[in-house]
Amino acid sequence: MDEIIIEIARESTHCGIRRLSLCNDMNPSLEIVEKIAKAYEPKFIMSPKAKEMYEDIMRYFMGDTEFKGDLNKGILLMGSIGSGKTLAMKVMKKLSELCPIPYYKNGRAIEMKFDILSVHEIVKLFMAKGFEGIKPYENRYMLCLDDIGAEAASVKYYGNEIDIIGSLLTSRCKDGLLTFATTNFPEKILEEKYDDRVVSRMHQMFNFLTIREKDFRRG
Repeated sequence: MDEIIIEIARESTHCGIRRLSLCNDMNPSLEIVEKIAKAYEPKFIMSPKAKEMYEDIMRYFMGDTEFKGDLNKGILLMGSIGSGKTLAMKVMKKLSELCPIPYYKNGRAIEMKFDILSVHEIVKLFMAKGFEGIKPYENRYMLCLDDIGAEAASVKYYGNEIDIIGSLLTSRCKDGLLTFATTNFPEKILEEKYDDRVVSRMHQMFNFLTIREKDFRRG
């Protein structure tokens, strides 16, 4: 991966790689995206549907006002298993590391850098240490939760049923922290899994984007 990044930086300075400014020409940026995606998943193909999705998500991360959503919210990527949701967030994470683009919270510039953490890891941390185990993720300025909805509906904690991910989302929403997530489930299923309060928070926190791509890992 490091060699791929060095190659991209060397070959692509003409298109503003240090800021990754989209300007009016998406093609050079999409070439960068494809190289990084292939470094993670060699079978990745920039199909027309993938191109459409990456154009949209890149507009968001680059702060492009042509993004068809709310730049002040995070992103929830929805799609079937293997459609490239987690890969897309890995690519955006790498781009954000290469080209720090800040957003502002309470007058403070915060770089668009984030970790990607599976909801299963969050649940394990909670089971091991309780709320202290997940507290660091309640407070991070940015976080991506991978595979929400796949975790157990609730766990027992001192005799109480706790919806761990719902609780984490609610806390982050209350504090106005930028959150990203991926899910294999459509919005309707998420509404059935989480209570109305959590679903309401999701709509406050996220732009809902759907990836309409087949499993590129098969074939």
